[in-house]
Amino acid sequence: MALDPTRQYEIVFRGELLPGVKLETVRPQLEQLFTAAPEQIQALFSGKRVVIKTGLDAEAAQKYQQTLQKVGLYIEVNPLTPKIHSISASTASGDPQNELPLWTIMKVGTLLSEHHDLVIPEIKVPDFTVAEPGVVLGELPRPSKPVQVSIAHLSMLPLV
Repeated sequence: MALDPTRQYEIVFRGELLPGVKLETVRPQLEQLFTAAPEQIQALFSGKRVVIKTGLDAEAAQKYQQTLQKVGLYIEVNPLTPKIHSISASTASGDPQNELPLWTIMKVGTLLSEHHDLVIPEIKVPDFTVAEPGVVLGELPRPSKPVQVSIAHLSMLPLV
């Protein structure tokens, strides 16, 4: 899978090994690779989601993935969601004196706009009426001749 070079990624391990790989052979390699104590390596195999590295560009994420797969780990490379930065009016206008934020959270019950009376347009439609509830407006056309259905080929099994 080709990674998007404009995004950042994280390396995730869930305690799974690649098929045919034994835990006894992986642990010493990980201790050497991460220069970590056996207890720290054991914590990686809890079965929970462990983020090994985050904030990597596409090239670095692929290198981590390849290295850890050579050891025998099943690794996920997940794209990070872009962080949303708040922008103030000073950064938008370039004027450091103007420190008003672009967004303001108002108190509950604050009117956000002035009240305007709605003007309901009058629609004139000739010969248009509304029927009372329950009035039958029309009947569906019925076939002039009933349809004949043959059931001679049907049979019933006896109840057991």
